[in-house]
Amino acid sequence: MIVAIVNNYVIFEKEYNAELCQMLIEENRKSITDRDKDRALYQLIDVHLLLGKVQKENYKIDEQLVYDNILDIMLQFPSKDEFEKMMTFYNISIEDLGNLIRDNLLVKIFIKKKFYDRIHFHKQQIRRFCKTHSEFFTIPEKLRVRHILIKGHTHHSFEKVNEIYDMIKNGYGFAFLARRYSDCPSRKIGGDLGYFIRGKMLPSFEKAAFSLSIGEISKPVRTYLGYHIIQLIDKIGCCQLRFDKVVDVLKKRLERIQAEIELLKYIKKLRDTAKITINYPIISKVRG
Repeated sequence: MIVAIVNNYVIFEKEYNAELCQMLIEENRKSITDRDKDRALYQLIDVHLLLGKVQKENYKIDEQLVYDNILDIMLQFPSKDEFEKMMTFYNISIEDLGNLIRDNLLVKIFIKKKFYDRIHFHKQQIRRFCKTHSEFFTIPEKLRVRHILIKGHTHHSFEKVNEIYDMIKNGYGFAFLARRYSDCPSRKIGGDLGYFIRGKMLPSFEKAAFSLSIGEISKPVRTYLGYHIIQLIDKIGCCQLRFDKVVDVLKKRLERIQAEIELLKYIKKLRDTAKITINYPIISKVRG
């Protein structure tokens, strides 16, 4: 059965099933959705649009690499029988799978050479990017706090948290009281919550914590959990990452993003100028 025709190339149901099968294996899933069917279809269409260009380049694929890829797929199954069941279910052979892998490897070589290997950002370009997107390279202010939590909003909870607060004012150690009275699992380590930045804690808790000086202890603070007493242990102010610390990673990331943008534009152009016929009734009948 014909699934689609891309220019003069015919995509048969077997090839389509092989693409679906490989996709499920790579994503460690056992059933397909309508979205999966569309993804597999357009993946195949794009591969064959690109293969039309690849054939002019005379690339060669090492058959050992094809075999290794097939072996990797087989090893993802609990047994050989399970692998063969999947292949039988989608009516595909090892040869079908190998052909699909070979085509995908050829396309990957083409994409790498035509897009990823050709795009290079210089330090001056990266420096300009850093200046115009400085928010990406700012490490926000963060606090380290201890707290004592008394759960609930009953009169008893309110009385208890205020009694503990009075004990702190009278000289009792915060960590000692946290271990003894706190309802939070952090009680085991003296109420220490570690470091956090803005937006990670409950609003009223966060507001109180960021208003403290190092060593200072808050009055009881109410949240939906109950009542908290907070002690600020440490504060690290916001700072900018040094350019020399990010330049190499950023260079690779920007080059990859730009290559992906150029590739998408290229594929869109190929799609727009290609003659593509899709047999939707056949696709809808594919088993999930």
